[in-house]
Amino acid sequence: MSEMAACDGQRNGTTTLQDTDLIELINNKRRVEGILSVCTLEHKLGMLLECVMIDDTIVTDFTGNGRRFVPFSRKVELAYALGLIPKDVRDDLDRIGEIRNKCAHDEKKEPFNESDVREKCESLSNAKKEFIDKPDDIDHPKPDSIDRPKPDAMDLFRYGVTRIANFLSNEVKVRANTKGEFLKELESLQSRYEHMPRGI
Repeated sequence: MSEMAACDGQRNGTTTLQDTDLIELINNKRRVEGILSVCTLEHKLGMLLECVMIDDTIVTDFTGNGRRFVPFSRKVELAYALGLIPKDVRDDLDRIGEIRNKCAHDEKKEPFNESDVREKCESLSNAKKEFIDKPDDIDHPKPDSIDRPKPDAMDLFRYGVTRIANFLSNEVKVRANTKGEFLKELESLQSRYEHMPRGI
């Protein structure tokens, strides 16, 4: 169907298959949240990467504010390789990216009801520590653990995403304070290159 025909269909009150898919996605708030959560994390991850990179358009292109598309998973790998995030955070970001892909591309109406998504949510390190592996202290129960309902996959996902978002925000603040030192080192690098002895 051409774009013109699709526009005509919208004007005449008819909907195309693509229209109904989009409407269904928008109406499923949990799927939308699964997709948009990664946008937030990707933005924070880009800000963290920019703290240890030169001030140049190639960096903004790479981190997400420019023209090039660099997959979320590549940014996660680079942040881990540079020592900006620990292994637990890298693994959680990978799981969250997989959940996002399921929300975006799987035709099932409610991905958070699927067992594989539930398993990924239960594997998010902070959610796992707080809700899955936390032993019940029968002799001395904590007030917040009394009659606490078991969280569903969406609760675990939100908790994991929120913890990582807070971690990334804090790391951006820490790294931003040292960016000046990083840029001075780059100037020193440029100077060393310019003053290298001539010849081979």
